[in-house]
Amino acid sequence: MVKNWSVFLLTLFLFTVVRADIAPPDGYKKVSTNLNIETKEDLTDYRFFLDFYGDVREVEIKKGANSISSMGGARYSSGTLWAVPKKSLKDETKEQISQALQGNKLSGAIKLTQYQFSQTVSDSEADKIQSSSYLLERDAEKGLKLTLQNVPKKSGRHGEGIDFTVYSVTKSITPLGYIVLIGTPLALIILGIWLFRKRGRKLD
Repeated sequence: MVKNWSVFLLTLFLFTVVRADIAPPDGYKKVSTNLNIETKEDLTDYRFFLDFYGDVREVEIKKGANSISSMGGARYSSGTLWAVPKKSLKDETKEQISQALQGNKLSGAIKLTQYQFSQTVSDSEADKIQSSSYLLERDAEKGLKLTLQNVPKKSGRHGEGIDFTVYSVTKSITPLGYIVLIGTPLALIILGIWLFRKRGRKLD
């Protein structure tokens, strides 16, 4: 029983990820931006990591201008940037670092920002999406702080400022997209319950 549910949940996760990589509908396009970070200080006593929902990638942030881009794909559309003191790390694997970050088990680890590297927007908004620029500097209280330097231009029919939030992403989904987004997982869950009950009746 546990095995069947594990297979079902894994299939649901993979299906969701694959579906998220499907090309956007007509009138919409996927727009990618870079995470631009400038620092005027030597921060070599820290290591920096982007956590893409459990897939941790180390990034290099040197004194001066730095531009960080995603690797593409739905899983890498949004990532959390962490700074970790070198003294808090030894020879951990990426998986161990990810688990430690999520569990707040790395001493001195600083969650700097969660950045949206790509989003689906209407054609009329696409040219108005800008990469965000930040200043990274030491902070007496937090250790490090990341400050937004450029304010994205306003865009859209309603004049909202661009914000990389759940609303910002979902407002561009079409009605058909909402039906697929909500209906598909629900249908799979119902199918899983039906198969589970069917199997239970056979065992009886």
